[in-house]
Amino acid sequence: MKGTTFFANRNSNLWAVRETKRFIFHISPDLVDNPKLKLIIENADARFEKIADILQIDYRSAKANEMYIKINHWIHSNDIFIGNLPPNLSEEDFAKIETLRKTGAIYNGTANSAGVMCQIFTGDVVHFEAQTAHEEAHLIWIAQAGQAPAILNEGVATYAEYLFCGDRNSLKLKLQLAWQKYMPDSELLKNMMTSEFFWSDIQSKTKAHTYDVGAALVLYIIEKWGAEFLRDIFRNTFYEDDNLATLLENKTKQPICCLYDEITKFLE
Repeated sequence: MKGTTFFANRNSNLWAVRETKRFIFHISPDLVDNPKLKLIIENADARFEKIADILQIDYRSAKANEMYIKINHWIHSNDIFIGNLPPNLSEEDFAKIETLRKTGAIYNGTANSAGVMCQIFTGDVVHFEAQTAHEEAHLIWIAQAGQAPAILNEGVATYAEYLFCGDRNSLKLKLQLAWQKYMPDSELLKNMMTSEFFWSDIQSKTKAHTYDVGAALVLYIIEKWGAEFLRDIFRNTFYEDDNLATLLENKTKQPICCLYDEITKFLE
């Protein structure tokens, strides 16, 4: 991909700032000259366009350009101290990052509706750009449709991440394996449609496979009814909604058990 010319190159006391058309990067000073991270930033606007194309989001029209807002990234290394983190993070995120910092573990990333991303740079460009695409997809989609219960939130971001890194065949194969292994019946699918159950279910499975179940649901909806149909579902629900299953039954005109059977057959 062709690199993006920075629109700004400002320094702050704690963060270096790099700005492109679509993003503002706040970078831990020790990473400013990292050549691998520079590639992530230079490809940012091209990455935005590819994700928007995957999610069938208009970003080219005059109206779309009137409406767009820049996404903030906060990128830091493992040794950053907690007092330097951006103020928009939740207490839970602060606690996570501080714990991981102390243990030397890697905290991949998070995104929220304020348009803020926070990531620890691993130095692995391929993995980091995939994770970045996942978090960016959250925010690009939220700007269009808002949020929904976690199975759809994470499903959209995982769907976009996999297509960003691969093609439809590799996407479908990954989702097929996850669905066959972790989705034995329609009752579990229905339960996973509440955010509380979705996150608790991750405790008994790997996070990746639970996200893949959400991506399988998203893939099926988009391929059968289209991305605008999915956006309409998002616009009629919200993150803590416990009635997503009822909404899907009304929108698709079938009970969840039939939806489950159709997705299972679709992924075969």
